[in-house]
Amino acid sequence: MATKGKKSTNLPAVPAGVDKQTRDFLTALKETVETMQGKRRNSFMDSVVTFRDLQSMGLKVSNKVGTEADYDFTRFLRSDNPPNPPRNLVVEQQIFANKLTWENPSDKDLSHIEVWCSVGSDSLSDSERIAVVTKPVAEYTHSGLNTRTSHYYWIRSFNWAGKYSVWAPKQGGYLVEASLDTAREESLHVLQNSITEGQLYGDLNSRIDLVDGPESLPGSVNARVKTEETARTDADGALAAQVQIVQANVDDNTAAIQTEATARADADGALAAEYYIKTDVNGYIAGFGVANDGATSEAVFLVDKFAVITPGQTPKVPFVIAPLDGVPTVGIDGNMIVDGSISARTLDAEIITGAFLAASAQIQLGLNGLLRMQEGAKLFAGAGNLLLDTSGNKTRLMIGQDGALDVDGNVAAEMDYMVLFGGDIQFYRWLDNDHRMYKALKRWETGWANNGEWVEIPGYWLAPPKIQLSPRNLTCYDHASPTVNQALNTNVTEIDLIEGYNNRYKFKANARLVIAAGSSDFNVGLSDLVTTDDDFARTSAYTTPNYCTAASIKCYVRSKKPTEIINTYHKRNVLIEIYVDNEKKSEQLVEIGETLGPKEVITFISGLNSGIHKIYLKATASDSEGTFVTADGLKYDERTISGYTEYTDPEAHASASANSYPSGSDSDSDYDRFPVPYPSAGDGWERVKAFYTFTYSKRTTATDLASASAGFSLRGGLSDGQNIVDTVEITPPVSSAKVSASASASAHKPEEYGSAYASIQVHSISVSMTVRKPKASNDMAETEIIFDSATLTLTGANPLAEGTVNYIAIGE
Repeated sequence: MATKGKKSTNLPAVPAGVDKQTRDFLTALKETVETMQGKRRNSFMDSVVTFRDLQSMGLKVSNKVGTEADYDFTRFLRSDNPPNPPRNLVVEQQIFANKLTWENPSDKDLSHIEVWCSVGSDSLSDSERIAVVTKPVAEYTHSGLNTRTSHYYWIRSFNWAGKYSVWAPKQGGYLVEASLDTAREESLHVLQNSITEGQLYGDLNSRIDLVDGPESLPGSVNARVKTEETARTDADGALAAQVQIVQANVDDNTAAIQTEATARADADGALAAEYYIKTDVNGYIAGFGVANDGATSEAVFLVDKFAVITPGQTPKVPFVIAPLDGVPTVGIDGNMIVDGSISARTLDAEIITGAFLAASAQIQLGLNGLLRMQEGAKLFAGAGNLLLDTSGNKTRLMIGQDGALDVDGNVAAEMDYMVLFGGDIQFYRWLDNDHRMYKALKRWETGWANNGEWVEIPGYWLAPPKIQLSPRNLTCYDHASPTVNQALNTNVTEIDLIEGYNNRYKFKANARLVIAAGSSDFNVGLSDLVTTDDDFARTSAYTTPNYCTAASIKCYVRSKKPTEIINTYHKRNVLIEIYVDNEKKSEQLVEIGETLGPKEVITFISGLNSGIHKIYLKATASDSEGTFVTADGLKYDERTISGYTEYTDPEAHASASANSYPSGSDSDSDYDRFPVPYPSAGDGWERVKAFYTFTYSKRTTATDLASASAGFSLRGGLSDGQNIVDTVEITPPVSSAKVSASASASAHKPEEYGSAYASIQVHSISVSMTVRKPKASNDMAETEIIFDSATLTLTGANPLAEGTVNYIAIGE
């Protein structure tokens, strides 16, 4: 590297007489040598640096570096340690900007400074990088800011190894408060000073010399019009100017108009031009002017009122500046389009539209003001504390802890919140790793009603409300039953719409005095099965207490004699019948004998008239083959026989028709009896029961004023106009069946008439018939059973309590 004091050789100039090719070569050679020696521009800074020069500066140079290799000089400056942080961060508020200054650390391997910023939050996690400033620069201007919000700043340093320092400041960030008023005042101050302190304003606002000048001044008050032209060139520059003055005076009153145009060129090459017109009436100056210095320009109007007026027969004033009640005011009659920000202390407007409205302090509505939100709009307030959502079919209001809600209604984990929705207030808490509703406040109405009567609930409801009753003035005790338990039961058995309304409801109050009948162990003591005239053995009757209305009977029954196999008994089919007041109320067939344990039998009987009842059990058992014993001690053999008949007669078995035309009434009916299959059973066999399967069809037609029906006399529920297969059990079997049809019609006016027709036809009948005959007496089996125990649980009466009840209706 060529340095000051290093010996170098001055190269001679290229000879003029050589040919062009030689001259070009010698010129390029001369330029190369001069560049290497730092003499190309007589500047030491334009010298060639060799690797030897770098090594002499203390840098380690590898001998593997070639002319085409990438060589990173910064690797000699790198350190494995993080750099020191910047110091003394200061932020100065400017117009719509913040200027940051700091002191860079003295680390030799310092690369740059990062600047981070967050808006309205002192959390570093909410910030983002806004600038990278390389050394030695130690300042940054953050411009284009919203002055309604506060800003937090952090900076840190980076070295060439990619290591970074701790943040400065370490916690909280450097806070710059919102400064809307400051920005507005400084903006106005700068704008005003840029005008009032300028040369143009000074020239424009000065008195016209000829008005204030002495009488000896050429063109003074005695003169009417004067024009002065000046052209001058001297050591300070060049000046060209033209001044025109028009003046009038009466007594001590003087009015003058001066027009001046000036062009100036200074010795240092600066150019400027100025033009203005001003008027002077007794020292009150008005006018306008324009100035241009080649870098900036300005125009100033020195007037009380300024207006832009459209030409034509009916002019308009779209823009005017004038005092209004002593206050300078700008008036715009038309639209104003602003591509930028509007900064104002107050804004008075009928309608404000836009995509975003931000207020750092408050939004205030005046008397009778209205805040209107369109469908689908949302109101989000606080730090995720409140959300009013009008989207969807129902509006909801959500209120939560700080940070609980977002604008979409999502709720953060472990946060509690409240929802007002559909008329309900619902409270949610974080329980079992989820938000769960633990309390709800709904709409409710209260009142009282006479027990057993219909009550109309006040107001309108979206759905039937839930009703709860409580005693108001009720009979709660029956003195006639002092020995039994008594309880009061209140509920609502019926709720329905009020006639003529779709969303109003009524209910019937139902409070009953429940009188218990008690329970009893029914030790029936039934052991050996005694063959009686009705084939059953029976217990003695149990007499219930008064007010008994229902009974639950539970008994345990097992076979008496065991088999040869240990822990088993002879299998039996046991038929148990329950009688109340000598009337059979229930029966059950159970199988016993598979194990030693008894078989449980449970029967419930309800619908008894309130009072005293006698209850007993009857039972009979089968033999080991499942056959029941008869009164004479015999048992039967059973078998099944069948038969089938197909009816090919095309005529209906029964038909009827009626016609009331033109007026009056008419009716008709018909039936037909026909044989059914009756297969032969054989000698000694008794027909017990039969299952008949009918295949038939029927047809009925009738007008609105008529009716028709057709069907079997042994059954009903036939369907019109289709083939039907049905099975019916008949005991004892029959040898014939009957079908019938009927029709009726009537009319009250000549223009009214009715007609009806009905018919039924049987296609086929099949039968499956059970027959039996007694076995020999030596085939009898053991028929002994044992009742281990029996228990009756009795239900007492529940008469309607006399008096009144209170009610509460809850719903939405």
